[in-house]
Amino acid sequence: MTWLASLFDREKAAARLTSLPFIGILYVAIGVVAPVLKYLDGNENNIRIFFASVRHLTLEQDLYAPYPVEHADYFLYGPVFCLFVAPFAYLPSLLGVIGFSLAMTACFVGAVYSLKISATEKAVICLICCVDYLTNSQNFQTNGLVAATVLFGLGAIQRDRPVLAGLCIAFGIFMKVYGIVGLSLFFFTDRKLRFALAVMAGSAFCFFAPMLLSSWQFIIDSYPSWFRRLGAENETNTQIVSGVGYQSIFDTIRRCFGYQLPVLPVLVGVAAAFAAAVFYRPLTKSPNGAMRIIAAALIGLILFSTGSENPTYIILMTGVALWFVLHWKSAPRLAWLGLAAVFVFSSLAPTEVYNHAAGDWYDRHALRAVPGFALWCFAMVELWRPVGDRHDSETVES
Repeated sequence: MTWLASLFDREKAAARLTSLPFIGILYVAIGVVAPVLKYLDGNENNIRIFFASVRHLTLEQDLYAPYPVEHADYFLYGPVFCLFVAPFAYLPSLLGVIGFSLAMTACFVGAVYSLKISATEKAVICLICCVDYLTNSQNFQTNGLVAATVLFGLGAIQRDRPVLAGLCIAFGIFMKVYGIVGLSLFFFTDRKLRFALAVMAGSAFCFFAPMLLSSWQFIIDSYPSWFRRLGAENETNTQIVSGVGYQSIFDTIRRCFGYQLPVLPVLVGVAAAFAAAVFYRPLTKSPNGAMRIIAAALIGLILFSTGSENPTYIILMTGVALWFVLHWKSAPRLAWLGLAAVFVFSSLAPTEVYNHAAGDWYDRHALRAVPGFALWCFAMVELWRPVGDRHDSETVES
């Protein structure tokens, strides 16, 4: 009864919802139990792709070729990802699924808790991301792991550990190219040479390590095959005029107005905007500069990727959560307004909250990208107005 009564005490309820035990139970439920139930229900294609990639690596079969007898779709990750999956691929199928889901979830939650912010803010980030993490995990996607590599890098930079940061970013890049946004952390450490050498050392390890299960020549040949497969995916995605699935800003413009934005010039422009920001000295010297640039980078990464699907939005929402904790004490109205807009019109879009007719229409026009795009534009403008420490006595953990 005491516990029940505490639910009606706002402070005690908030303390329970942001406690590590509650976050742990929540993420085990959505990151492990939910995907296992999906697997038992027959939704297993992606996990079959991952486990099959280990076998293809050891047999030196093209990782990026179609295998219609084994699974639908293609393997789209770097060869080093096979090593991450290998311990689970050789377990009995259900145990492998449980182990893989648990490892992915532990990486994401661990990455959030590696950040040098208050315990409450860490829990708030996890709570904000939980709906999108559920979407990600039910589809056996690895986007939570991609976000985790960048967050681990950010946490390491905050704690002045550039070597660890560089190793994390290197793994993120070689696993899935999305991790490249973590390279922006180079400008937020005073020990730039160590960071750069760590990225190179980590890259060398990620390149050579898959040879433990295969041969030198096979791995050398795998990278051109990987890039060709990614290029083919990009070409296919940019030709989808109608239908559902992809949710980038390119899809929004194409499906709503029938116009295809030129992908390369837009990406060059976005990259130039980020490059200008990281060379802006007041930002790089701001106590929260690294967190601000990573928040904007994670949001923009999904908005401007031609492969953005519903499960990838855990990356975008991680950026939104970082942006929120940067503002929730110093500018609460702005923070809650931005979060509410993205959460209601983006996070909840693929759920049952939107009925089938409304949800299908929303998905068909790729409107899920719109609130995130508005917030990204605001976050980019803010990069040129860096502020000092947040007005929050519990901002940085003791």
